[in-house]
Amino acid sequence: MLDWMIQVFRVLKKSTLITYLLATSILDKYYKAQKDQDLREDKNDLHLTGLSCILIASKLEDVIPIHMH
Repeated sequence: MLDWMIQVFRVLKKSTLITYLLATSILDKYYKAQKDQDLREDKNDLHLTGLSCILIASKLEDVIPIHMH
């Protein structure tokens, strides 16, 4: 998943290393919360979760955040 997130950041060419690190931190916290609640994520939602973390991190960190059309 982290390799895929790196590829997304390369394609977007907008974000910084700090944004990537924040996105991975958000992803880690999300999965820890899921584990603590004994929830499981469907494999089809894996990339959606990663992209959501990227968008949240971008909105928190980047001057001009990534936006979806």
